[in-house]
Amino acid sequence: MLSARFLRSPAFLSLLGLALLTAVAIGRPASSSAATPSFGTATVTDNLFMADEVNTSLRHNIPNLQVFAGGQQRNADFKSHFESTGGLERWGLPISEVFEEESGALTQYYQRGAVDFHIRQDLGGSWVLERRLTWDYMGGGLGGSVDMGVEPHVTNPHAGVLVGPWGHKISNVDITGKRTGFRDFFDRLGGVQSFGFPKTDAREDTGAAGMLLAQGATPGIVRQYFQAAVFEHFPDNPPQYRVQLTLLGDFLRNLAYPNNRWASLTPFLAAAELRTGGIMTLVAVDRGPPPTPSPAGTPTATPLPQFNSNNELIVVGSRRNGLSVYDGFVWKTINVENSTLGSNRINALFVDDQRRIWVGTDSGLFRLNADLNIEATFTQNNSGLGANDIAALSGDGSAIIWIGLAGRGASSYTAASTDDPWTWHRTDSSSIPSNSVRDLFMLDVGQNRVWFATGAGAAQYDGATDSWRRLTTTDGLASDDVTAVAIGGDGVLWFGTDGSGISSTPSGVEGSWTTYTTADGLGDDSIRKVLVSSTGTLWAATDGGLSRKSRTDFTFRTFNALNSGLPHNETRDLAEDSQGNIWIATGDGVSKFDTKSNRWDDFRTTDGLAENDTLAIAIVPRR
Repeated sequence: MLSARFLRSPAFLSLLGLALLTAVAIGRPASSSAATPSFGTATVTDNLFMADEVNTSLRHNIPNLQVFAGGQQRNADFKSHFESTGGLERWGLPISEVFEEESGALTQYYQRGAVDFHIRQDLGGSWVLERRLTWDYMGGGLGGSVDMGVEPHVTNPHAGVLVGPWGHKISNVDITGKRTGFRDFFDRLGGVQSFGFPKTDAREDTGAAGMLLAQGATPGIVRQYFQAAVFEHFPDNPPQYRVQLTLLGDFLRNLAYPNNRWASLTPFLAAAELRTGGIMTLVAVDRGPPPTPSPAGTPTATPLPQFNSNNELIVVGSRRNGLSVYDGFVWKTINVENSTLGSNRINALFVDDQRRIWVGTDSGLFRLNADLNIEATFTQNNSGLGANDIAALSGDGSAIIWIGLAGRGASSYTAASTDDPWTWHRTDSSSIPSNSVRDLFMLDVGQNRVWFATGAGAAQYDGATDSWRRLTTTDGLASDDVTAVAIGGDGVLWFGTDGSGISSTPSGVEGSWTTYTTADGLGDDSIRKVLVSSTGTLWAATDGGLSRKSRTDFTFRTFNALNSGLPHNETRDLAEDSQGNIWIATGDGVSKFDTKSNRWDDFRTTDGLAENDTLAIAIVPRR
């Protein structure tokens, strides 16, 4: 049995007033007739049964289900979603079983929200399990509610992170500087995936014109409104109960089934515990006619943010969950589940001058057009690609693409070639110094000259003469185990190594080399990527943080998880956007460093990133 201590806490009891208000009907009372089910039965693959000791009607299952939907078996994992997005603290107790509320979709109500398993046409027809935008049914224009809009003129001047399209900040303090802990609460319990985007900043509810106010809510409490939740702060409660969520799930249930009609419907009645491996009958409920629209003259519904592929895009490759693409407002995921991408492990990215994204995976090379649709696939079987496991990418606009192969040399693809467009460079067929190619850097446009970082030194290939130039420790490199290469506008060559820091030379001539290590401020001597920014500053992604050296600096300054907003010390890849911001792929999310304001913004799965373990990053310029 679940202990009822949490349900009797002072903070919880203080919220009951909102849920016990007489609900406002949206449309005519629903019919009592049953709807025709679309799903029928489901197999229970796992289950969490929750029962309150006091209120015996609160006895419900939160199952993982295998259902037949859209012509195939699919997993509707309500239990996994519940546990991964904050569990009881986020959702409260379940107040219904999983049931079919809308034709072809499954729903479960909780005290603090609702979750739907349904098809998303805007995501290419993918089936998803996600939180319902519960507040938007209270005051966001959905379901016939009057749209209260957002609060564009009330902003928080204190530290925090801007999230979503409406310019609102999530912070641990309210607009007056009083501590609320809202950001910690938001991050800990699932972020955007759990709560949606903020529609206000954290401020005291006054009920003044132009401010959001939940129906029946008491003014004078600090609240922050989100698409799927309302945060409240109770400073006199014990520390663990000071941040609470209003009972929007109870409220939404009362709106959907007015006059307590829900109390006689099977999904809301106390249920017996389901057994793993058993069969669950999925009940369908007829909600009756659709709700009456908002009265004429009320504001239109606040539009949900839509992905805009015309914007400058941040493209992130993850270890296990494909690509994430960010347009400045929302993240979009592209993986094997919703596209023809051949693998979810993304090792390398390159953007050509047609805004096409070249994606190097461990199962081949894929090219996405500017609308993020996969338009070409290259593998050993269908092309001249030397191997499918790709480690690095670079290119000359869109005419020549170079592909570093993990342990198999390098391939090049010449788009304009009238003969075979593919060339494969290996130690047994060319002068490439090693088959272990870690990084590539195209030296100039139109000349097909490219630098290689390999396991046996650095090398430059000149396509015009089909010749190689090799640099090793005998020339001045700190190590032949080279992992990264970059060239600045001043022509200085920078080479990162695995364990010996960074070596640089203006020309590669013996005697003109400089080596930098941790003694010179580097975060670690193992270098994953080097980038020379538009201002000439050198950035190095290391195993010990992000290191920076300007043209006039003699040493590096390192940012790490302790002295900055960097989320993780293991940094893997770097990119610079059109505003001069540096984007960093790390082992625990993506970070953006604003070089003008020294501000950090971090992005994780709670913000929409496909996975926190990221390997590659690239920028697609604005159309």
